[in-house]
Amino acid sequence: MADPSNPVLLGSYSATDKLAFAVAAYGDSVYLSEFADGVSGGTLRVLDISDPSPPTSLRSQSLPDMPYHFRVLEGRLIAANDASISLWSLANPREPQLLDTQTAAGRVCAVDGGNIVVSGRVFRPDGNRLVEVARFTAGQGQAAGFPYGSAIGSGSVFLTQSLRVLILQGVAPPEAWRCQVRLPLVRNR
Repeated sequence: MADPSNPVLLGSYSATDKLAFAVAAYGDSVYLSEFADGVSGGTLRVLDISDPSPPTSLRSQSLPDMPYHFRVLEGRLIAANDASISLWSLANPREPQLLDTQTAAGRVCAVDGGNIVVSGRVFRPDGNRLVEVARFTAGQGQAAGFPYGSAIGSGSVFLTQSLRVLILQGVAPPEAWRCQVRLPLVRNR
């Protein structure tokens, strides 16, 4: 942003009859997760933002579940939904290719170095697949609250749930493959 005190809207994209959820950018491409209320599954839409006014829809792909969260890691798109985490190649950013999907409920993911942290598990890309490198106690699953967001900072990984924030010690370097829960905060609404 050239002037943070004066942000300028460059363009927008409106999904027809759908709601937009997750978004990530890589080069001149934007990846958008869309879903239609009352319809199972979702859509991965790719937008060209080389001229953001307006962005151009390049393609869309139906998905079995709607991604709630995207992250880009080393030229790959990570998509997290209710039941899984997926790894997509962005070798051709305009045509992402699904590489691997692993069962991992969590809706959100945080990227800490090369590690992908979801609720209760840590994955790392290994070639074209996701490899689980650690598990941790994240609480009582969805009953403890739906995951909504994530962040990295101050040497910690943060995963928010509707009733609390999980604060994890930053994931150790790859040679250690370890993740520890530091302090779950519980707040009653």
